[in-house]
Amino acid sequence: MLDPQWNVFHIFAGNENWCSDDAPQTQQDLIDFRDIFQTYPMIPALKAAVAHRTGDDSWHMTRSPLQPLDDVAHNVLIKNW
Repeated sequence: MLDPQWNVFHIFAGNENWCSDDAPQTQQDLIDFRDIFQTYPMIPALKAAVAHRTGDDSWHMTRSPLQPLDDVAHNVLIKNW
């Protein structure tokens, strides 16, 4: 499972080292990470990830018109993340 700080690190590394030899792999890692989340409504997916990472279920709450991910979607997201 990817740590949320992993994403921040890779975004920073991709920005700082955009012309280095490992830049294509860093970019692909970011694309793979984004691809997991963009198959779901973005805000509920990110909130589900934070809830999972912190153990704080209050992160699942969303404001209307958004709805939290259902249990199946949440479990698949966490498994793939």
